[in-house]
Amino acid sequence: GGGGAGPGEAAVALVVQVHERAEHLRILLDSLRRAPGVEKVLLVLSHDVWSAELNALAASVDFCAVLQIFFPFSLQLYPGEFPGTDPRDCPRDVGQVLSLG
Repeated sequence: GGGGAGPGEAAVALVVQVHERAEHLRILLDSLRRAPGVEKVLLVLSHDVWSAELNALAASVDFCAVLQIFFPFSLQLYPGEFPGTDPRDCPRDVGQVLSLG
């Protein structure tokens, strides 16, 4: 987004954990757009998935500064290793004694 204060000029940072619910983000952004003083906000969108739709919503923000951050090891990108299920891991419900032995 290009509107509002730059990151160094923001009065407050609002950090939002964005999941896969584009409609929820859309509702939040529509609400924020109408909030008094929103131009002084740095909106930080923290993503745990990559989504073209979510990125487009973030890019559409023109009422405040926006920063997107992405969790580097998301389950979406690493389903067969950490943080997903790694075949080299112990079984999920194994006890401590068996896991060490």
